[in-house]
Amino acid sequence: MSRHAPADGEPAASDQDVAAEPCLRGPEGCQGQVSGRASFGDTGLIIYECAKHMAEAWERELERRRRYPVLPPSDWDPMDAGERWGPND
Repeated sequence: MSRHAPADGEPAASDQDVAAEPCLRGPEGCQGQVSGRASFGDTGLIIYECAKHMAEAWERELERRRRYPVLPPSDWDPMDAGERWGPND
């Protein structure tokens, strides 16, 4: 499944994803229609958020991916602290 932030003016989810569930982070600060998305952690859970909170969650996820990429940086050395980057390192 591809995950991407909706473009400006694009709905946060398709009509079939529109939820009767309340926003996970609301009701304070909610804006827009509540819809479901797969959890970023691939747990199989569906997360229901309003358009505003979904956009904020996507920004947090992008920052997390920027800070912790799948591949280690070129200057990373597991011997520095005896750490592992991934499950197979």
